[in-house]
Amino acid sequence: MAIRTSNITSVAPLHAGIARRIGCAVCRMTAIRWLDAATAPTFSVATAHWTEPGDPPVGIMLGRAVRTSTAGGCRESGCPSPPSAQPIVGSPHYATERAEDKTMQASFEHIAASESGAIATIEIRRGPNNFVDTDMVAEIADALEHYDRTPAIRAIVLCSEGKHFCAGADFSSRGPDGVGVGARRGRHLYKEAQRLWRTGKPIIAAVHGAAVGAGVGLAAMADFRVTCPEARWSVNFTRLGFHPGFGLTASLPRLIGMQKAAWLMYSARRITGEEATALGLADHCVPLDQVRSKALAVATEISQSAPLAIVATRETLRRGLADAVAAATEREYEEQNWLRNTEDFREGVKAMAERRLPNFNAR
Repeated sequence: MAIRTSNITSVAPLHAGIARRIGCAVCRMTAIRWLDAATAPTFSVATAHWTEPGDPPVGIMLGRAVRTSTAGGCRESGCPSPPSAQPIVGSPHYATERAEDKTMQASFEHIAASESGAIATIEIRRGPNNFVDTDMVAEIADALEHYDRTPAIRAIVLCSEGKHFCAGADFSSRGPDGVGVGARRGRHLYKEAQRLWRTGKPIIAAVHGAAVGAGVGLAAMADFRVTCPEARWSVNFTRLGFHPGFGLTASLPRLIGMQKAAWLMYSARRITGEEATALGLADHCVPLDQVRSKALAVATEISQSAPLAIVATRETLRRGLADAVAAATEREYEEQNWLRNTEDFREGVKAMAERRLPNFNAR
């Protein structure tokens, strides 16, 4: 028996009814990510599983009509769905996924990814400032999505080499359309950033040095943040004559409350790691040389809980956040687009480079 899926035009309504029933953690998280994605990639079949022994496979169509054969199933060890003699094209366990895993590191230019036991570490390697750009954010998203497909990994540490966690965006390297000059991906920064919020496993950010502008947005994307007294956090967009971005208008109020978020955005005030912890922006404040080890300890403690339960709980707690961030970045981009052409913005960037207070004239 086969199920024809050509009449499925929207996968979103199927999320609750199908994604929750599939067999193993790898397939479940992969299906949820694809189902939730605002602009889902096109695959033949997202996943195919028996929900109970003897049931026909369920095919979730993304992009075009296919047929799902009863020969299909999950190839992951321990998954209750029967294995397939021939891997299903588009399955999270298809051979091309395996090849992709082996070559993942070779494709990275701005980050490095490594694993130790159940913990993965993604290190930004654009020191000393680790400025945000489209390709770097896309690589982080690629790595996070890769670890969603890796059952052995249960939590992820996001950290940076060099002096700063992330000193924000380098405006000199972005074109008028917001795409980085020379970027390989050819998409706007925020389109790549939206992918970060749609991944499934817990992330702990290790924040040292400066976390400025989009750097705060990157840290706020994580589930938990470890910092140090010497760290400097600043949502500095308005001091540049710019609108806050990187989804912070959605993520920051959710994290620390609307009033505190508004104060940080309106004032562009720079705060220490201790102040960030007091505000709830960071969860742990430790000596500088212990930031990464503490982040690893937090990730290890999380990894000792049941992985299916963690993913399910995280999905519930963060329900709606990815969509809220996507909507916020669309609004942020619209406002940034016209503010980028103002005299105030030019003065703000110039004043920052000259390390002085800007002289704004509302023009």
